[in-house]
Amino acid sequence: MRHEIAVKIQELKNRIGHISDCRLRYGIVATASGSSNITGSTTPDHVDHRLGAFFVQEAQLVGIDLPRKKLINLLMHDEQHLRVIIVLGMARLGKTTLAKRVYEDPQIVGGYFYCHAWTNVPQPFNLNVLL
Repeated sequence: MRHEIAVKIQELKNRIGHISDCRLRYGIVATASGSSNITGSTTPDHVDHRLGAFFVQEAQLVGIDLPRKKLINLLMHDEQHLRVIIVLGMARLGKTTLAKRVYEDPQIVGGYFYCHAWTNVPQPFNLNVLL
């Protein structure tokens, strides 16, 4: 039993090391948002309506299959190694939900990309700080 726990701990350490390497390689800087209280936890300054994308049930999604397939095709079948794909639309039409479904797709998660990360972009944002 102890050996199994030790193996799991080592696997977690390896995963953390890999994530840290990716973070450094791609210049991702971890920052805390919100204000700190006495206990050290953070509380958001406002509620981000895009967080709803994390809680939408698959059965509630209508008309997302074709756009999801198109985005996956753009990501996987192009010779360019670095690219930016912009998803535009009016507020609350499902852009974040669509992007999250593409990000979670088994083709994407299943190893097509060496490293991937999901980040929430605050509104409004500073492009220089974000990059």
